[in-house]
Amino acid sequence: MDRRHVEYLLNREWDQTWSETQSDIRPPAQTASQLVDLLLEIGVLGSRPHSRLDVPDLFLTGLGLTRKGGVRRR
Repeated sequence: MDRRHVEYLLNREWDQTWSETQSDIRPPAQTASQLVDLLLEIGVLGSRPHSRLDVPDLFLTGLGLTRKGGVRRR
């Protein structure tokens, strides 16, 4: 997915609650861009050419998600 699109999706509801049970739960960043940088740094997201982001299979499997296709497994 394009990094700008990920940031756009995060920004759309950035000020909304991040937890269904606690209203004071916030991401460990001030902006969507900072959150994406943090997720890249800790390996939740991977960087691909042309400002594209990749989610490692470990996290896809843990969330019960699958690849849409066209992305080779590493």
